Amino acid sequence: MAGNARFIEMIISELERHDGAVFREEPIIQRASSALEALPERYREMRRIGSSDASLLLNESRLFYEMGKFMEDYEDSFEYNGVFMKYFPTYRQMNDRQLRGYFSWRTAVRRGEVRETSLSFAFVYVYELINLIGAESPEDAAKKLDDFAAAYSEYDESILHYAERWRRDMSVYYGLPDEELGEKYTFELAAGVLTDPASYDDGEVFRAICALSSFNPERSKLVKSRPEAKTLIARIFRAHSAFCAEHRKTTLAERLFGRMKERIYVIFPSAVFYDRKRYTDYEYTFPSGRVCRCRGGRWSTVWYPEITKKSSALGALIKTIDGALRPHFGLEGQSADTASLLLGKIIEREVASYIEEERRREAAIVRFDFSKLDGIRTSAEATKEMLVAEDEEEDDTETASCAEEETVDEDETPGEPSPLTSEEAKLLSLILDGGDAAAFAKRNGTMLSVAVESINEKLFDELCDTAIEFDGDTPRPVEDYIEDIRRFALK
Repeated sequence: MAGNARFIEMIISELERHDGAVFREEPIIQRASSALEALPERYREMRRIGSSDASLLLNESRLFYEMGKFMEDYEDSFEYNGVFMKYFPTYRQMNDRQLRGYFSWRTAVRRGEVRETSLSFAFVYVYELINLIGAESPEDAAKKLDDFAAAYSEYDESILHYAERWRRDMSVYYGLPDEELGEKYTFELAAGVLTDPASYDDGEVFRAICALSSFNPERSKLVKSRPEAKTLIARIFRAHSAFCAEHRKTTLAERLFGRMKERIYVIFPSAVFYDRKRYTDYEYTFPSGRVCRCRGGRWSTVWYPEITKKSSALGALIKTIDGALRPHFGLEGQSADTASLLLGKIIEREVASYIEEERRREAAIVRFDFSKLDGIRTSAEATKEMLVAEDEEEDDTETASCAEEETVDEDETPGEPSPLTSEEAKLLSLILDGGDAAAFAKRNGTMLSVAVESINEKLFDELCDTAIEFDGDTPRPVEDYIEDIRRFALK
């Protein structure tokens, strides 16, 4: 009924604003029969839908829908400056000029030109959208409603009050994702988070508290000076909620917002809406957790009593938590209500848990002392110089050793053992002098290639390279090592 009274006030205000222009702006310049003859045929066909014998069996919302669908794609370009103000406005309430005026204005709206007009014209257009007249789908109609309400609110903000509720009912009726329009729906979404805080992270719980609490902790001295207190406030609320759910007859959310009950729900209140779906068993759940259902044509909702403002009960609880946390952060000043013994224990436990969690996190962090980098660099340079010096000493030692080996006379020290057998030494001698090494190997019952390979293996430790290579089937000494290997040949 409050919505009806508000609409009546809007009509009276609109009429007063025009100051009697309703009657002066349409002088009678021709007979009614002549005006009717000037009315395009499409309008006359539309009139017949609403005046036929069959129409007597239809209610006003059904007639509005049938006439609207008939004129769904119609366009007009009639100049109209009159006023049309009716409660629950429909096409049947318009005279010929008003009809043409409305459809001409609607043609401009659909082209993106939203102009100020009689408020009842604006409501007829919104009625069309919630009935999916002039829309390809429920999603398309919802978007058009959002866009139109935002645009027309520049001329009259009162349309937002109705558009928000009807847009929400479009989500319910057509099963669309809910956009949580308007401030009171922000309250509802916050209440949904605080009803089941275990399903949300600390940040989401804290934001819900700020949205719905009459005492806003985000503005408190505690949170401003120690932002980490946000986490503690959220965790304390979550722990308190869990305790109440397990050990109390009423949950914390019910204590704060009232007990959930199933109540009558009016779909599209104060609107001309034709219920085509006729649900018999249907249910829709909002992101907040509120449930709307239709059983046998009767709509109801399961939720807390309407939350239209911030909660003072929640504000008192958060203020108590805020005050109890201050000593843990070395803060004084603002007095707070004394926390109950139970809440005090929950606060102490959550604070202790948070401190331990932070201690472990700090211990797991690898810290770098960049002031010690210069010392590390100096030490590294010293180590590098030491290693280079050691490498140079080793190189000098190896060079000296090699030099000593190179100065050894071909006449070896008597008794120095040779790595080759007497037969291998004789074969090496033949190879060096160009003798018949193949015949020698054959006489000794071995393959030439095997014998040469054996010589190469035994001399590799001396030369660190291959001493004899094959030129086809003929073994040849590597020229660079001829003098080095001659001392192992049989003299």
